[in-house]
Amino acid sequence: MKNIVKIFFLIIALNGQLSFSQDDLIVSSSISKDTIGFFDVLTFTIEFNNRNADLINPVFKDFEIYQTNNYHNVTITRGVSKAQITRTYLLKPKKTGVLNIESIIFEYEGEEYKTNPLTVLVKGNTVENDPFNKENNIFIIAEISNYEPYKYQQISVNYKLYYDNNIQPSSIDFDFEKEYLREFYLYALSTYDSVFKENFNNKEYNCKIIKNDVLRFKENYHTYIHNKIKVSYDEIIASQENQTLKKSINTILPVVSERIKVKNFQTNYKFPHEIKSFGDYKLDVIIPDKSEYKKGKIFEVVVQLYGDGFLEDNVIPNLYIHEAFETVSNTLKNERTLENGKIKTVAIRTYKLKAVYEGKYTFYPASFYFYNEITNEKKAIYSKEFTIQVK
Repeated sequence: MKNIVKIFFLIIALNGQLSFSQDDLIVSSSISKDTIGFFDVLTFTIEFNNRNADLINPVFKDFEIYQTNNYHNVTITRGVSKAQITRTYLLKPKKTGVLNIESIIFEYEGEEYKTNPLTVLVKGNTVENDPFNKENNIFIIAEISNYEPYKYQQISVNYKLYYDNNIQPSSIDFDFEKEYLREFYLYALSTYDSVFKENFNNKEYNCKIIKNDVLRFKENYHTYIHNKIKVSYDEIIASQENQTLKKSINTILPVVSERIKVKNFQTNYKFPHEIKSFGDYKLDVIIPDKSEYKKGKIFEVVVQLYGDGFLEDNVIPNLYIHEAFETVSNTLKNERTLENGKIKTVAIRTYKLKAVYEGKYTFYPASFYFYNEITNEKKAIYSKEFTIQVK
């Protein structure tokens, strides 16, 4: 869809200098599609061929500006310069329905010129990355391991790229939502560049896993994943006599998952504890070598929590420290490693305690609660109790 405004003029530079000459001013505006999905990105292009014309920054009431690009091309023929200026706006719709792109305004020599307004129909989640649209020969699907996880339970997301044989992907960039990275994302598993064949909707595609993320949800969300992935690729148009005609394409594919429903564990009198960790863990307290210390003496007590799974700092248990001891320091070291696609954690909390008052004092067990997904059990584990005598 395109509209054009023409203004006739002639500019000639004197004194033998390089001149700028145009037969007319041509201004055009266009959109990449007249129907898009709510998560799609619309390309709105403005072209004009006079660098002395001032473009008034447009206001897009129904859209959010995602990105802006400027291109300026000048050709010189027999000392005469001709310009072609292109400005593209990548726009994200703010709502569904019939949306408007207002007139674009140019000012030139005190006059104001306007293009005609354009309309865009926004419906559904995505048209650009709809895998059931037969016109789409490249698309990405988020394959989610569990659509009904418990709160704090980890799930994996495989981002799978599907494409026809005439498509040759060259680069992939991830532009994920801030909420995804700040609230959900934990870590990424390693992926492989190998391409394999896979059927989707009764058709065979080339397929490869381009990203594998591990997420967890800390609230009772009813949400879905909606991220944008920028893909550059070559599309083979024709091939004959050892020559291949290709078209280079850059596109933004919005990946929108089905709805994820996060649920709570039901607590009861038998297990009243909130579950925040999933995996299989052990809890130890390394007690001091001696059970007696003089008043004013500093000694160490170490709490160790370790096992298969991801542990955040705020779930590592603390010891109850009697007021007869001053806590000189309480330091936490929480290390995670990835082994065979599984995360392992070793968390060590080290106390340096100073004996303040004489007497015999009990250090009661530290506790930790988790859910073992292999045995489908809620677990409560405890460290051992010990005593310290201060003289």
